[in-house]
Amino acid sequence: MRYGIVLDPSKLTSKLTYFDLSSSHLISPDYLSAYKKKSHLVIRMLELRLGQPVLLQVLNKLLVLARLSTKSILSSTDRNQSLSVGLDGCGRNEGDSVSVTSNTQPQQNPTVPPCMSDEHRANILLSTTSFRRIISMVTGQDIRNFLNQWACHAGHVRMFAKFHFNRKRNVVELELKQDLQSRGTLNYTGPITVMLQELDGAFIHTFKLEEGRMSRDLPCHSKSRKHRKKKISLANGDEVDMDLARIDPESPLLWLRIDPDLAIIHDIHVDQPDFMWHLMLAHDRDCLGQLEAVNALKDFASPETRHVLSNII
Repeated sequence: MRYGIVLDPSKLTSKLTYFDLSSSHLISPDYLSAYKKKSHLVIRMLELRLGQPVLLQVLNKLLVLARLSTKSILSSTDRNQSLSVGLDGCGRNEGDSVSVTSNTQPQQNPTVPPCMSDEHRANILLSTTSFRRIISMVTGQDIRNFLNQWACHAGHVRMFAKFHFNRKRNVVELELKQDLQSRGTLNYTGPITVMLQELDGAFIHTFKLEEGRMSRDLPCHSKSRKHRKKKISLANGDEVDMDLARIDPESPLLWLRIDPDLAIIHDIHVDQPDFMWHLMLAHDRDCLGQLEAVNALKDFASPETRHVLSNII
């Protein structure tokens, strides 16, 4: 799995693994486990992209088409069986007997089910192409680029982020750099979300991520407060008291998170001071944010870090 997981290998031009990816019966158990996890992530990303009600409409459309195709095939099979029985009865007169010897068996006419048409096959046997067609039919959106990036190719977004608060302009100067050299990474150009937890609440900024290195100025909605105490509103609406003794008195920023909703499959390294990780671990109500803080604090061994971890445990 050095190169990542491919959900749809139909467009691969070279072999990435030692086993064949065309069937789930041929891949390794570890690859299959990661395959299932990535499948769930991609469906979740699609849900965030389309919205839950729209995705439910798509799934309902898939079930309806599959049910209609199944009924059509079954009714066609029943008609063929009736026709076969009728023809067999017309060829025999009343009173005729069937002689059976020890060397012969009564002839049977098993009904062979008809071959599925291309339409029925696409409705019953779901593929990337038919799934994309149904989404286009229901929503009017073409997700070709989305599927090409996340289903037909391997890799994830690997990114490094650092920022600086500009007090005069009251903005966070964010710098992002994608890692395009390491194995298993991909070049992502699309929307990305950054959450700034400020003194006056959590604020979301969405912009388009560009290739390679880019900079972005994110305006702050809060002003720095030096002597005024107030409960701080979190992203989930809770209001909590925080110990702000170690924060920069000129900055309203408490911590920063990139892609907090996991809209893309990523590995993001954020360079921020240890006290921001401390506040994030102690007060962020998102368990993913707390895990992110725990992973980052392994590089900040100090009595303060030990105290915060002890309180969480």
